[in-house]
Amino acid sequence: MRVPVITTNSMRVFMFLLALSSLLTHSIAASVYEAAFSVNHDHYLLRISSPSPSLGTFSLPTPPADAIEKLLPAYSCIAPTLVTQLTAGMNVTCSDGDVSVRFVSPPFEHADEIAAVGDDAAQLMGHLEALQKDGATPQRLEAVVKAEADRLGIDHESVLGGIERVSEWPLSIWDYFDPRHLVAWELNYLREHWGPLPPFPTYNQSNGESGVYDIATGKQVPLRAVREEGQPLDEEVRIAIASDWGAGTPETQAIANQLEGGFEPHYTVHLGDIYLIGSKKEIREHALGVRPSWAKRGVKWTHGSLASFALNANHEMYSRGYGYFDVLLPTLGPRDASTGHFGGQKASYFALRSPQWWLIFLDTGYYSYNKDGATPGQESHDNHQPQAVVQWLKNIIRPDDTRGLVFFTHHQYRSAFEGGYYATPRQLIDEGIVPANNRTVLWLWGHEHRLAAYAPGTQGGVPLMSYGRCVGNSGYPVLLASMPARARESKLQVYDNRVYATRDVKTVGYNGYARMYLNKDGTMKLQYFSVKLDPSTGQLDPQEGDLLMEDTWTVDQRGNVVLKDMQIINSDLTVVSHHGMDADEDPDLVLY
Repeated sequence: MRVPVITTNSMRVFMFLLALSSLLTHSIAASVYEAAFSVNHDHYLLRISSPSPSLGTFSLPTPPADAIEKLLPAYSCIAPTLVTQLTAGMNVTCSDGDVSVRFVSPPFEHADEIAAVGDDAAQLMGHLEALQKDGATPQRLEAVVKAEADRLGIDHESVLGGIERVSEWPLSIWDYFDPRHLVAWELNYLREHWGPLPPFPTYNQSNGESGVYDIATGKQVPLRAVREEGQPLDEEVRIAIASDWGAGTPETQAIANQLEGGFEPHYTVHLGDIYLIGSKKEIREHALGVRPSWAKRGVKWTHGSLASFALNANHEMYSRGYGYFDVLLPTLGPRDASTGHFGGQKASYFALRSPQWWLIFLDTGYYSYNKDGATPGQESHDNHQPQAVVQWLKNIIRPDDTRGLVFFTHHQYRSAFEGGYYATPRQLIDEGIVPANNRTVLWLWGHEHRLAAYAPGTQGGVPLMSYGRCVGNSGYPVLLASMPARARESKLQVYDNRVYATRDVKTVGYNGYARMYLNKDGTMKLQYFSVKLDPSTGQLDPQEGDLLMEDTWTVDQRGNVVLKDMQIINSDLTVVSHHGMDADEDPDLVLY
């Protein structure tokens, strides 16, 4: 007898299935048992035709490699030893007794068959399904179940076992503090983390792949033309940016809505972290919109009109990156204007170029657990770039190129709150890609779950001058922090330490995101937003966010990124005052 592994979602579906089984068999004749249920958005009808068949052990065919879910339906009142592994389209039969599982689509289409288990039970099932299709909240579903169960004379607490704590979305921010979820995630981590890494994908130069995209058009630049200036912008180009977003919470769906609504981005970019281990299942449910169960919605990443991209990160590498490389990247990349199809992101590094700017996106996740890429283990700060990426950077950036350099990584180069990850910035200097102490760049990162801004500076002994912007507050619960001890050393200017919500002894801050505007005149604007609460109800606004801060950037003749203007819009942000350092000593610390 093959027993599948039970995930947290499997257990939830399992408990709900048992409750529905009890409901559906309420008025069944003694010789027939039937139940309808859903796994993700695949729907099944299970029939067992004997009250106590001697089923013994039976085997099932190996499920397809991409099977969404493994489920353990155990009907203790019918057959204590019955263990069935279900996947879409699989027919299960047993010689000892009549057992069958049939794939049903659309859900509960065959009302006459379900009616065999009793009109009252079928009516409740149909009512629940109709409400779910109409977008009913879990609270509404719970109220219906209580009322209908009372009418049928059924213990509603048993029926509610699977849905009374169900959120409309896969998770809530408080689930990340729940020991039950933490234990389940730890088990998943232990199961997924050890083993060979997937090969690090690079661009196929024989096919002309360059990994460089023209900002104006979204088209990949031919390999022979990567050092050219690129097409001038005929209009403003908009890029939506989020990091640490893939938490599967109502806040992440609100951010996905707001990345698009009222902004209409040409590009969307995620700087990494889909929680908690970046498994294929989590990526489907937290980024691709696949429903975890009939009562929940999946969260879906927003795509740009020209292209969408995502960086690799440490949480994706908890499961060795297979979900990121095999499931997420094929859904991204440049968009075909004629078909609307996204052609797939071919590698975990890429660049966008214009005549004034290089936007360079690098993978600091792949080597975040083992620098030789062999077997993951303890997290490493030596998350350097593979030599293929170093050579790619040398091929696309001329030594005399004076365009502004903007780097994007998951891990931070600088920080007042935690340690930095210096391997990649050190490579840029050591390999001559950026001249030491002779170029100021802008660097955006995530990993730390907060919004923070840094004046130009260096850190970790790396002679690379950079402005810093941490935008890692897009999904995972934001933990608040008092003034960090390294605020002065790191040249921290401002950070968001506002209280978003409190439960028990836990207090969390606001999730947020960024919008980038590239203008025809060569300037660049960055706006930083957070989600907001409706003042009349105290509830999360799913469509509109709060503008917190705004930067305007230019490039000088030597290729230095220059902060032209910085505006603090929300007065509740924490502005850092460095006493004893005035404008004459360090003018970059002065806020506009």
